[in-house]
Amino acid sequence: MAVELAQALARLSVKTWIIYRSALLRYEEEAASRFVEELLREEGVELVKGEATAVEVKERGVEVRHTGGVVAGRRSSSRLAGSLTWSRWAGS
Repeated sequence: MAVELAQALARLSVKTWIIYRSALLRYEEEAASRFVEELLREEGVELVKGEATAVEVKERGVEVRHTGGVVAGRRSSSRLAGSLTWSRWAGS
């Protein structure tokens, strides 16, 4: 699910990261996982091999700390389906 969503957001020009611990597609063949990693990078998805260590909700978004550093996001002001909002990732 995360891979498909990341690809879709990247295609909509949203800066997107995936933080993963082992192989990106751990239940698939290693060659398939490497192929998808390369494809996602070509489409602008940042792949971070590490482990999320903390998530903090900030006033204007979200900050995810991981073993390799920090990824920051911002909350969109868009409203979907009435009172529902969605977050989109952005550069720090």
